[in-house]
Amino acid sequence: MRRWFPFTLGLIGLLGLMLCGGGSGGSSDEDKKPKPVSVAISPASVSVLVNGTQAFTATVTGSSNTAVTWKVSETGGGAVSASGLYAAPATAGTY
Repeated sequence: MRRWFPFTLGLIGLLGLMLCGGGSGGSSDEDKKPKPVSVAISPASVSVLVNGTQAFTATVTGSSNTAVTWKVSETGGGAVSASGLYAAPATAGTY
């Protein structure tokens, strides 16, 4: 019997997403305004088998710093590597 492990991306936290908008060195008020930064996560929602894995990617736009830190926000909800590879736990559930 195959058991699915539903996983919703909204429960993965991105921690330490430190993005610096920077101006071009000018002194106008426009140069000092923070630049809009967005992060897109793919896939947005998946179902993963118990003990299965799923790769996620983060695309950062609006900043030269594209680094992200992945974290599973639910205790017991599996683990995620620094590269975005999620490993589901042995217990089925919604995380």
